[in-house]
Amino acid sequence: MNAPVTRRALLGATAAVGAMSLPVLAEAAIPVSVPANLDAELFALLDRWREARAAWDATDVPLCEAQDRARADYPPMPDALWSGSRDLHIHLGAEATGRGVLPSGRVGSYFLPGDVEKLRAGPPVTRWATVGDDVDPPPREPDPRGEARRQEIIATHDHWWAKRKAVEDAVGYTAAIEQAEALAEAWDAVDDTLRLHQPHTVAGLARKAAWVADCLSQEIGRDDLAAGFARQVAAFSGVTS
Repeated sequence: MNAPVTRRALLGATAAVGAMSLPVLAEAAIPVSVPANLDAELFALLDRWREARAAWDATDVPLCEAQDRARADYPPMPDALWSGSRDLHIHLGAEATGRGVLPSGRVGSYFLPGDVEKLRAGPPVTRWATVGDDVDPPPREPDPRGEARRQEIIATHDHWWAKRKAVEDAVGYTAAIEQAEALAEAWDAVDDTLRLHQPHTVAGLARKAAWVADCLSQEIGRDDLAAGFARQVAAFSGVTS
């Protein structure tokens, strides 16, 4: 069975895209006959996309619940990760940028994972050497106390995060994250294929236009989604720039 295609029908099919920049199509109606099932693959992709998105959306509640269980069981942050007066005169090479409330109730700074990674990647701690006043600037020399503090922060951080990871594994948070990531990758794969799939019929163009409009309204489309679809409309209609 054949489906009639006209330029006017094409304009109606793309109207759902709204204010997207589309090529100007000729007004003349030029009938073309194409197999009605030519876009069967496109329709299947649209169904797969919605199923993949629904599967990913369904991970939200279990993921949040698992995260709450993990937070309830996390070990408290060790005292060694709090920055205090002992660190004032040490050139560690990275500052403690986290802010929080100490067990004493006082607000203080602590070393975030990013701060610790800077310490890990940095050189051994040094200090200004004690020399005569005629040397300016004075040379730097190893600082054993400062280096010991750097190593303490790194070791404490690693041990604490290992314990946190064990909690996440035990309460199912790690598994929930892995499942959500796997479903997100599956959704992305379908999205990539669908985004590049060229419609071949007015019905297919209308269905894809509705999908593009829906994605744009929910701000879940890629930056080039509208422009890519506009090029597909041009290819469908035979319009070239």
